[in-house]
Amino acid sequence: MNMINMMFIFEDDGSGRKLVRQAMLAQYNDKQGKPVGIQRQIGRKPILAVRNSTGDLQMFQYTDDGQGASSNSLIVLINHDDCKREYQYNEGESDDNLSFDTAQDRDNWIVVSMEEDFTTIFAKELTRDKNVEYCQRNES
Repeated sequence: MNMINMMFIFEDDGSGRKLVRQAMLAQYNDKQGKPVGIQRQIGRKPILAVRNSTGDLQMFQYTDDGQGASSNSLIVLINHDDCKREYQYNEGESDDNLSFDTAQDRDNWIVVSMEEDFTTIFAKELTRDKNVEYCQRNES
């Protein structure tokens, strides 16, 4: 069995030295842990990062080569802003908007709006009663 994020330790149990798989988290895959996980798994800096939250900001920063308009990297943020067809993740002022605020100042960061840019979100119409109520309250 091969599992990502399993920790290996080196042991000498008297009969020989060996690597032993331990059921402990090797790296937390959120925020500062995302670039660490990318480096551990693929061994190089990516040129493309696509995600949807502030928990991904450090991955975006790691991917961004800092060259602006002449950049070789592309960061795409999916903005879950369609509370009628899907959940709206980043309502109001919150830390979840940090990635989107950062994107405004970067030429190679693109924000894709689910509300404005997606023709279809789900192939089959789904009902999201709780979120629809939230949308209706905020529209009035």
